[in-house]
Parts: sequence; C-alpha cells; structure tokens
Amino acid sequence: PLNSVRAGGFAILNVERRAEDILKELAVKDFHLSCLNATMISEEVYGKKPIPITNIAMLGAFSHVSQAVQLKSILLAVDDCFVRRTRRRGKKNGSNGV
Repeated sequence: PLNSVRAGGFAILNVERRAEDILKELAVKDFHLSCLNATMISEEVYGKKPIPITNIAMLGAFSHVSQAVQLKSILLAVDDCFVRRTRRRGKKNGSNGV
C-alpha cells in the first residue's frame, strides 16, 4: 500500500494512470511517485504474452528515479543474460546459438 511509503521515499507503479491523479487520492503525499505502463511497453517490445515481461521496464524506471544504478549497467546485464540464455539454448539444439 502506498500509504506505508516513508516520507522522502519513492514508489514506482505499473499502471495506466498518472502519478498526480493517484496522489490526489492518498492521505500521505510526501514521497516521490512514478507511474509507467510497463505492460504496454512489454507488449510493444516483445509482443503480447500470457505473462507480460514488465520487469525490464520497471528496472529502467527504478534506475531513473533512484539514481542507484546506471541505466547502462542494467542494459549490459540484460543483454548479457539474454545472450548467455540464447547460447545455452543453441548448444542444446546442436547449434552455436548465434
């Protein structure tokens, strides 16, 4: 629940609504709220899936809001993960995976 976010903290929501509209409904307002439609972003990038791949968009939002991790670092880690997974899958199928 957003009412439990500490003063000065932040929350990131995967919603279709604007942060300003959500903040109007809350008793606590002294925190940073960011909203993005990670589901829509996932569908645009990966196509419709039974379970949307929203975590990458949410990581990008976290990087932007928190400044704790550089976006470049996240992109490199995601790329590395997908490249390794593709190579492993290729080895199982008898190809080099590239």
